[in-house]
Amino acid sequence: MEITNYLFNEGMPIFMGIFVAIALAYLLFIPTCVALVAKKKGRHGLVWFLLSIFINPIVALLLLIALGDKENK
Repeated sequence: MEITNYLFNEGMPIFMGIFVAIALAYLLFIPTCVALVAKKKGRHGLVWFLLSIFINPIVALLLLIALGDKENK
């Protein structure tokens, strides 16, 4: 069986494709937004990107908002 037949004809239903798209958005797009917000608030974007992947991206965003802007000393 060819992979194209499996993916498009017999195998993966359309809801699986939708699930994969939502999962990728959740795992990549939202942490990227968290990193951009962190950068705007004067914090390290990469650290917050990784933090939002390892914990929950929504929790990381709420924590970032609660911390506020970083003050330069």
